[in-house]
Amino acid sequence: MAINRVAASRGFGWYAEGWSAFREAMGSWVLAAVGYLLIMLVLNFLPLLGPIVGAMIGPGLLAGFLVMARAARGAEEVRAGMLFRGLSNGDTRGPLLVLGAVALAGTLLAGLILVYTSTGEIAPGGAGTGTPQTGGAMPAASASLGGIIGAVLVALLVTFALLFAIPLVTFQDMDPATAMRQSFMASIRNLAPVLLFLVLYLILGFIAMIPVGLGFLVLLPVGAAAAYQGYREIFPEPAPAD
Repeated sequence: MAINRVAASRGFGWYAEGWSAFREAMGSWVLAAVGYLLIMLVLNFLPLLGPIVGAMIGPGLLAGFLVMARAARGAEEVRAGMLFRGLSNGDTRGPLLVLGAVALAGTLLAGLILVYTSTGEIAPGGAGTGTPQTGGAMPAASASLGGIIGAVLVALLVTFALLFAIPLVTFQDMDPATAMRQSFMASIRNLAPVLLFLVLYLILGFIAMIPVGLGFLVLLPVGAAAAYQGYREIFPEPAPAD
């Protein structure tokens, strides 16, 4: 499969395209974002299984946002119900759940790296006095620099593998292993724009958290539409069958 190389500045330009798609159907986009956030919130409140299920279905729900972005780009009606298109489609449900399992494994691995490279220390009760509070000193753990770097690298590699794998599975019926390989290769080939895209998302994510997280009602749709634009530029549209 051909993989295009784009300019580094496109990592920023994709957001402009994403914002344009969002403006065309704000109501549907926001409603879909509310649905996504509510689902994840409820699952995170369920002990043990909830977060696991959330990680597993995450790529499937993100695929729904990409379906909405594709509709917007094609001047079709954008509907909030498209959020569930990836998981409701029997052809894409299984592959998207496999990608979810990879995302879950990556999260667990990054967490284990942080846990096993943490350094146990004794936290004094009186800051700057060296005198523990009544009841004794409290043990505290802080991750080592090497552990933080290792966890970040794992998260980055998993992100490279999944970023374009989700649309490749959703729109090109590609098997998960091939899709992840193609996504990773595309991310490395377009390292500058992809890293710019991810760094901008982190910065915007911090800003989105300020008004009680309400900014994600905009950032989720805009980010998904931006990711779809990146996918379309890096992976040429398949030629129609004769």
